[in-house]
Amino acid sequence: TRGGLRTMDPEGLSLLRDQHAGWGLLRYEHAPLVIAFFHRVFIAPNVRAVGQAELIEALDDELFEYRRGLGERAPSKGAAEYVAEWTSAERGWLRRFFPDGSDQPAFDLTPGAEQAVQWVLRIADRPFVATESRLRVLVELLERMARGIETDPDVRLAALVRQRAEIDAEIERVRAGRIDVTEPRQLREQFQQFVAMARELLGDFRQVEQNFRTLDRSVREQIATWDGSKGELVAEILGERDAIEHSDEGRSFRAFWELLVSQQRQDEMAAHLERVLQHPAVAELRPDLRMRRIHP
Repeated sequence: TRGGLRTMDPEGLSLLRDQHAGWGLLRYEHAPLVIAFFHRVFIAPNVRAVGQAELIEALDDELFEYRRGLGERAPSKGAAEYVAEWTSAERGWLRRFFPDGSDQPAFDLTPGAEQAVQWVLRIADRPFVATESRLRVLVELLERMARGIETDPDVRLAALVRQRAEIDAEIERVRAGRIDVTEPRQLREQFQQFVAMARELLGDFRQVEQNFRTLDRSVREQIATWDGSKGELVAEILGERDAIEHSDEGRSFRAFWELLVSQQRQDEMAAHLERVLQHPAVAELRPDLRMRRIHP
């Protein structure tokens, strides 16, 4: 994303329209072609790096089929020209880079381009809205926030006692053979909610990666233009790093990373996911088998 928006006023929205890569993609003359292509090549298979030759070949095939239907109104440039255009700073929809150990360039979507594709997906493909599941997520989040800011020991103890009573009651029900099982309709809603949130999280990876690249570029520029002592430069860079680590975003990323690298959490998530995917109510949704690899 180039630029940002803090208030929903016409001037801010005009600036966002002019600077945001995703909005630019939606306004592009051949947006349907580009969005469909990006979805097929990057989003649907969850691919983060496509080689230049492979990307151009895939776009050649896409353009051939597209031109058959549009005739003279179809885009006229070659695939390589479009890849170069979509990678340019003016468009900002593709990121060109060299993977480790390779001298051949590869491409990935920028966060702005992915946001545009995901927006189209949300308005074009909503078989049903998981209203109950979404509401439960909100209620549980609100309860967690309220518990987290409570400072009265008596109130906290009362809440813990209620939780313990509920757990004891459920233990007794299970011992008596009365097990409450999630209804198929509820499970389907919960799974759809899980998929949507997982896709958003995967999209966050691109944004986090871009933020780090922007920070790295800023540090390199600072080093190149620094006219003070090396000691002052090191102190300046370390001070910025410390400020980032202690910011809300830095703390959130650190907590996220600790969850990501926990082998126990990965194993638990993989086991839970496999069990859910095998349930008939979820299996009838024909979920993408790549979901089995959604855990870290």
